[in-house]
Amino acid sequence: MVVLPPELIYEVLNNFSEKDEDARSTCALISRDWLACVRSRRFSQVLIRIGPGGSGSSTNPRVAIEKFYEVLDAWPPAASHVKSFTLERPRKLFRAVPSNGCSGFEFSRLSNLRQLHLINICFPSLTYLFDVLASTPALEELVLEDVSSTTEYYPASGVRTRGTGVNPPSLPLCKLKELRLPRVVGLTKAEPLAEHDVTALATGLLAANALASLRTLDVTYGTITTAGWLPALPHLSHTLQTLTVRVNGPTPPESCPYHHHTQRTLAGIGSCTNLRSLTILHHGIPESPGFMAGLADAALSGSDRQPQPLERLTLVFICPAEKLQSVATQAQFSKLASVLCRKVRFPAFSRLFVRVEEPRRYTQAQAPPNAADEATWKIKAMLVPFIEARVGVDIDVVQEEH
Repeated sequence: MVVLPPELIYEVLNNFSEKDEDARSTCALISRDWLACVRSRRFSQVLIRIGPGGSGSSTNPRVAIEKFYEVLDAWPPAASHVKSFTLERPRKLFRAVPSNGCSGFEFSRLSNLRQLHLINICFPSLTYLFDVLASTPALEELVLEDVSSTTEYYPASGVRTRGTGVNPPSLPLCKLKELRLPRVVGLTKAEPLAEHDVTALATGLLAANALASLRTLDVTYGTITTAGWLPALPHLSHTLQTLTVRVNGPTPPESCPYHHHTQRTLAGIGSCTNLRSLTILHHGIPESPGFMAGLADAALSGSDRQPQPLERLTLVFICPAEKLQSVATQAQFSKLASVLCRKVRFPAFSRLFVRVEEPRRYTQAQAPPNAADEATWKIKAMLVPFIEARVGVDIDVVQEEH
């Protein structure tokens, strides 16, 4: 009888597509070894959607979580196979009554959990996450997408969110390698997180040494979210390799009230001297020449004696392309190019991505035919200094996806 090694069995089962789940289930009947491989694959990624059409009929996560508990109670070893766990509420429930986070779930049962994604979930406070991270010692990636908080909560770890003092969590936390706080549903469809709540989360994670191995940080939920993390950036400079932040333009003031954080954000970026990839989402028309000048000054904040490993810069402007062309000039990009293309300072810099996301209301009502192609060529003309320095330049003008 021929006995296949486990590595080969895993390779065979992993090559099945998602449409071939029935075939993979049939393979589980071959032998106990094949059954173990199928179970490991089947339970490695768990997705629970809350609400109508999802895993639970209620908007409360507790209902859906209890159903998942029934599976774990029926076969306890399934918990050890879970590597990725996603809890999501539908976008249409964004304005629904807050669901008190995922307080009914015992994450400690998922002993090998590596990735945790919480989408459109409302927490009593972001510091509630200290309890979650303390119960998942193997966790490496945490994604909080479109989350919200009520900011009035005192979790079991003892961390208080209000006031200037923040007590570090009493329990040891996991060592995160990737942390993301993005907003996908758009800037106008959710209340911003409170800066003190975001700062409490960042300060507590630093105090607990949970960010000692952090390599990727995305704080694009909003300008206030980025501002809340600014004090933590200098402490992450040795390990942080990928950073994504959001800033706002100065006009119109009524829709961009936090543009004064832009210069603070750019100054904070200057403290991250080991970045390989930097992405800046700029909502609104960039200040002329403040934004480009501030970005160049941030790049100049280091020393020529310490070359920086930055390889790529991505600039995403959420504004009409013609407005960007009216305030951004080749001279401004030339100053930025003179800094980033210095091989003594940035020997690895080789890619620049510029993306313009035009608001949907603008593209539907005002944009002329072939406007995107025309805007692309005009933006390319502004980036000639980078092209002449043999830096790869990619330009994309699209309709805003949100």
